[in-house]
Amino acid sequence: MKYPADAVRTFLDSTAFQADQGIAVLIVAVVCQLMADGWPRRVIQLSGILLAASVVLFPGSVYSITFGGYGGLAPVGGFSAMIGWLLFALGSALGLIKGDVRMPMGAQPHPAE
Repeated sequence: MKYPADAVRTFLDSTAFQADQGIAVLIVAVVCQLMADGWPRRVIQLSGILLAASVVLFPGSVYSITFGGYGGLAPVGGFSAMIGWLLFALGSALGLIKGDVRMPMGAQPHPAE
């Protein structure tokens, strides 16, 4: 069975989105681990949840559309990604303002000798 070029291009674009967002979820998890407990960390955790949902909902719906199925969850996934990125920026800014960012063990600055 041969698929039209537009369907293949859409499928590949969706795959790229899924890979990029998947890497972003990992980065959000690392940043979350560097944050001290508090509201900025909770905001970043929520952003990670929304970004993880977008990794499933948006590309999954586009894959479904590509193969002739239902794609009604694509807008929910796209909105989830936008809100997730907004919350990540907000949580990061709050963490930097409040000084809630911790250095990982072994990366502490040493005083000059």
